[in-house]
Parts: sequence; C-alpha cells; structure tokens
Amino acid sequence: MMRLIVVLCFGLLVSSCDRYIDNRKGSNIIPQKATTSSATTINKLVVKDYFDLLATRGYKLGKKVEKLYKYVKAVDGYAMEVDGSIMEVYEFDLTTETGKSALDQLKTKGFGDATVIVNKNLALVRHTSHPSYEDLKKLFMTL
Repeated sequence: MMRLIVVLCFGLLVSSCDRYIDNRKGSNIIPQKATTSSATTINKLVVKDYFDLLATRGYKLGKKVEKLYKYVKAVDGYAMEVDGSIMEVYEFDLTTETGKSALDQLKTKGFGDATVIVNKNLALVRHTSHPSYEDLKKLFMTL
C-alpha cells in the first residue's frame, strides 16, 4: 500500500511539472522578471547597475532619493549621494516608442539646466559639479 502511494505521488509530481518544463508547446509558464541587477539582454541596463559599479570602485554611496521618473517617461530612476554629491540616473524602455522618444528628447534638450549623458537605455543627469565627475561619467559609459 505504501509503495502504491509513493508511486502515485511521484507520478502526480512528474505530470504536474511537465507543463512548466517546455514552454514551446504553449504550456502555462509565467515569465518571471530577472532578479539580478545586471541585465542579460543587449542594450538593457537597470539604474542599480551604475550605483553597484560605483560601490565596487570605492565610492561612498549615501541616501537613495526616489525621483519622479514617470515625469520624463522613464520606467525607473532615482538619485543617490555619491561621495556627498547627488548623481541622478533614469532607465528607459527602448522597446516602446514612448521610451525611445523620451530618451532622445532628454539627450537633445537636456533636463532643465542639467546636461544628460546617455548610455544604452540609461540617462545620467548632471545637476551638480561632483569633484570626480569625469571619472563617474567614464564609469557610466563602461556599463
């Protein structure tokens, strides 16, 4: 009797897992968002990538300040203190026309009186004169 229960349980387990294994046959797989900070697709970065890079290079990161990223039609964006000065980064979805045009507009017109540097789908906004800005800009462009 115990063997029969074990065999039945194993059979149920295997049959229920089959629909999650092969998504080419129209199974019920629900795509999940990547959980790592590094993007795996070309031209796709997340804001956290930049600040993580700065932390690995020895910059002191301070308080994270949420920004109104939707105002510039970005999908994410925030500012963070880097060695005491604010650095602001926005992320755009380049798979949509809205994201493309919003990033192009920031690139050509800037952000108020601030200059904007674009790397793939990220925009670095320069509001302050950070003493290490040139190095921070180079690191941004290496992403």
